[in-house]
Amino acid sequence: MTAPRKNSPPAGASQGEFLLVGGTPGRAVPDEDALVREIRAAWGLPIRERARVVLNGGDVEEIHGLLEVTEPYPDYPFDAANPLSLRIGDVRFSSRQIRSWSLA
Repeated sequence: MTAPRKNSPPAGASQGEFLLVGGTPGRAVPDEDALVREIRAAWGLPIRERARVVLNGGDVEEIHGLLEVTEPYPDYPFDAANPLSLRIGDVRFSSRQIRSWSLA
């Protein structure tokens, strides 16, 4: 019987939950698709989908396109009470500015 390797993951651990970044040993980030699903669920927004978004305030009242999260990324655990930095194309806005949205 062989002993487990020193740096082996625990039995039953899923390695699909993390992706290595740039091949740097020990530096891992959460699986991006899982992260997007969690952000969608927390804020109730169609992240990475084409959407029509109506905004409060600012120079742009309505915008259409792919809704994306921008930096700074939200802290985990996610809290929808905090604003989420978003963009469609070159237009940046906060989740707090969204009056309504629909899928485009």
